[in-house]
Amino acid sequence: MKVARKAFLPLVLLLLSYWTTGSAFADAGVFSGDGYNLRQISSKSIHLVRIDVTISLGEDANPSDSELRGLSPKEAEEARSFDVSYRCIFVLRSLSNKQEEVQVGFPVDSETADSEKELFESYDFHARDNNQAYRVQLGESGSENTFTWKMKFAPGETKTLTVSYVIPFSGGLGSTSRSVMNIGKAGPPTTAEREKFRAREAIGAFRNAQLDGALINETEYITSTGSSWAGNVESATFTLLTERFERFLDRAGLPENATKPHSEDGTEYPAPFPVRHPWWFRTISPGGWTQVQGGVQWNYKDYKPTDPIEVHYFQSVLPKWPAEVDAFVDHFLKALKPEDSPQAELTRVRDVILATYGAEPADPITKEFVEDQLWYAPRKNFTMADLTPEQKAVIEKLDARIAKAKAAESAHP
Repeated sequence: MKVARKAFLPLVLLLLSYWTTGSAFADAGVFSGDGYNLRQISSKSIHLVRIDVTISLGEDANPSDSELRGLSPKEAEEARSFDVSYRCIFVLRSLSNKQEEVQVGFPVDSETADSEKELFESYDFHARDNNQAYRVQLGESGSENTFTWKMKFAPGETKTLTVSYVIPFSGGLGSTSRSVMNIGKAGPPTTAEREKFRAREAIGAFRNAQLDGALINETEYITSTGSSWAGNVESATFTLLTERFERFLDRAGLPENATKPHSEDGTEYPAPFPVRHPWWFRTISPGGWTQVQGGVQWNYKDYKPTDPIEVHYFQSVLPKWPAEVDAFVDHFLKALKPEDSPQAELTRVRDVILATYGAEPADPITKEFVEDQLWYAPRKNFTMADLTPEQKAVIEKLDARIAKAKAAESAHP
């Protein structure tokens, strides 16, 4: 697994521009920032004519990566499956009647890299134009390291710059709840937020992470730095290839250690996830994309780059396969308190899972819970006949466990 890059790293194209007078070059500006909020000057002499970016999820452009040596074939496949490969084509045209030189840079975070050589190998970073491969150097911008190289333009010359690199998905535990993910972002929790979560904790099914825990994998591509070149971009195409990674998620599911108990400092902790193959969903922004073979695509004309391209995959705690429903229910019931009713809480589970299929819950408390979920998109005129055979089998398994819980409660009121 690639470990030399910080999570959620935005690699972006930015400009350091040099205007020339005769044969003299003068540094006219610098960029600053931490890689997430870069500030740079604008160029009036070089126009970014066209952008064509392909982002391939689950594809490592360098399958012989030295960091994968010593791993089993299965481990190596999993490591590569969480890599994101970028191929960026930029058509640049000089608007000047003089020779121009620009320095192009990509900011990177190398806080865990042992050496400059390791950093370069980790990204498998390459930059070239029509005629040459550029010798990329490592510079600094504030606290950030930056891959940089200089490009020279004859008067009116057009060049096609191609940049390729690989970064890993960022991953971590999170929630599918909008309010949970947003809490604290604007400061400490408010009184209303605290009260809301206290009320939720009183309901067994809706306690923290019972139904809204998730393993999140995410990546993004910053576009706004493209606005630093002269004028708007005449045309821009961004293609996000998702099919390969999504096939991997369906086949491989969660990492094995996510479904096993673990211990720290002698304290035993239950497994964070009940099943290996949970139901997952994705969010992609900005909107306006169209479906293409293998993924999605954005197309723009007279484009002023602003919004980043972001994709998030949420592997939930909810079962997708009927064969794993019992394991999910057993895990769920262990977390209930003695005063909770297994029958009532499993009924709420059933309604939540139906909501992931498009049903709108009748129970107002359950409805409030699902309306807070990032995945919730009720389908008009939903009926049980709309379910796939797999989904019907999941509900049938749940119905059987609900009936068993009801019988047990009736026998021991």
